[in-house]
Amino acid sequence: MTPSRCLFTVLCGTLALALTLTLGGCRVPAPTPLPTPDYTAQETQVAVKLAATLTAKAPPTLTPTPTLPRPTNTPSPTPTATPTPAPTQPIVGTELAYVRVLPDDSTNIVRSDETQQNEQLLTHFVETENMCDVAWAPGGGSLVFVSAHDFVHSRNNERNVFTMRADGTGLRMVTGDHVDPQSAAGPYVVLSGVVSGCDGPALISAQGVPAPVTTDAAGAFELVGVPVTARWARAICPGGAYVLQGDTDLALLEGENDPIAITVEAQGQGWTQAALAPDGHTIAGLTYRWVLDAEGNQEHSSIAVLQDLETGERRELALPEGMGVTGMAWSIAGDVLMGALAGENGAALWRWDAAGNDLGEFLSVANPDDTMYSLHDLAWSPDGRQMALSRKAWGWWGDEQYRADLMVLAVDSEEPELRMLVESEWGSGAAHPTWTEDGGTIYYQVAPADAGNGCAAARGDIWRLRLAAEGEEQPAPEPWRSDQRSSLPVVRPLPTPTVAPTPTAEAPVPEDPEAGESAADEPEAEQPAAENS
Repeated sequence: MTPSRCLFTVLCGTLALALTLTLGGCRVPAPTPLPTPDYTAQETQVAVKLAATLTAKAPPTLTPTPTLPRPTNTPSPTPTATPTPAPTQPIVGTELAYVRVLPDDSTNIVRSDETQQNEQLLTHFVETENMCDVAWAPGGGSLVFVSAHDFVHSRNNERNVFTMRADGTGLRMVTGDHVDPQSAAGPYVVLSGVVSGCDGPALISAQGVPAPVTTDAAGAFELVGVPVTARWARAICPGGAYVLQGDTDLALLEGENDPIAITVEAQGQGWTQAALAPDGHTIAGLTYRWVLDAEGNQEHSSIAVLQDLETGERRELALPEGMGVTGMAWSIAGDVLMGALAGENGAALWRWDAAGNDLGEFLSVANPDDTMYSLHDLAWSPDGRQMALSRKAWGWWGDEQYRADLMVLAVDSEEPELRMLVESEWGSGAAHPTWTEDGGTIYYQVAPADAGNGCAAARGDIWRLRLAAEGEEQPAPEPWRSDQRSSLPVVRPLPTPTVAPTPTAEAPVPEDPEAGESAADEPEAEQPAAENS
């Protein structure tokens, strides 16, 4: 008998075993051969049956920030009108992508020209404050970003790395042990189990399942349409101070039709930053993990990693003792990876080669007596000779004090030093700089310290600073988008040229992509955009 005759009649505790039982437990009927099962029709039926609008809330903020007043060193913002979502003509000249909080409070990526007269909404997410990081891939053919969108379909990774083409098509989740439900082939089985540790209903999902189900009053669930290739199931329990969650490895399940048990707890892991190397195959970024200690406080760590997009292989980068990582950026040639570090005694810039081998310290920044420094948001200039970054300062007096100044550094100097570009007032932050292709202007984000979710300041403004030529007076910064709903600006780069390697490291020769949105910068294959609404 073929699998279709009893596929959905089996209640299983392990997917592999369930299919085995299904195949072996059905007897061969009359000699008349049966037609080939219509798996496509089965998949359609399952998708229709599981159609739902369940949305899981993203986990809480990892890094607490104090409630501080809005910056006082900037003019009063003038709101700009919300443009038509679809552009009326192709975007030409300098263009940016940035994150905007829409009227329904959802957070999405917008592509815009410099005049803001021609804009395009690239994502259509329903989650609020879900963006952590946005960057263009080298060559400008695609975007790489970190988001909590659709984290329910990722194994215990609330925030993941996504890619999509410059026009918003081809959305892919590339981390988190994820399988797109629309591409998960059958046959399917039924998974049953119980969730413990959740005071209320929990959402249950499994790898490759289109939509989660909700547990009953006793914590029991029955998940239909689980692909036999699935290897994990996950439970999420929203509500309260923390999001409780847990998962189980289906490949290790044993027993005959025994329900699985998933114990949830306050813990999480995921990404906060990702940068795609010029070779298009490697992501450098920051991952995090948090658990609760014995007193119920969050205990979290941040790790610098390299991950191969093709194999999924991940390598953790070695850090100097007592230092944590706060940011990472590839050199223009892709031969050097610069990392921002912070510790008790100060901050530093550290280097690795493209394979993750340690190249040592590049710059050291000592803490003043009453302030702790950290460096963030590293951005190389298009010619590779300078780097813009944000220097955060935390005061050690009275109430917790915070500020972030925009700095620039000559990386080709024998004695590099940080130079102030934009000085902020206490309680405000200038962050996430991005260079125009001619190197003459820097766009950046201005926001109060409490304007975000720990990953990014979602409710901020975007400003720009036109850099003075040598010998000229530096112009004052000017607002570009002042609506208190914009963040994470990134200027779209031109097609990647062949560049000379950065001194002190051996660089691979990048591919010379075609002009415009090159295939080398795009996701490998177009896949349907994930839906979470």
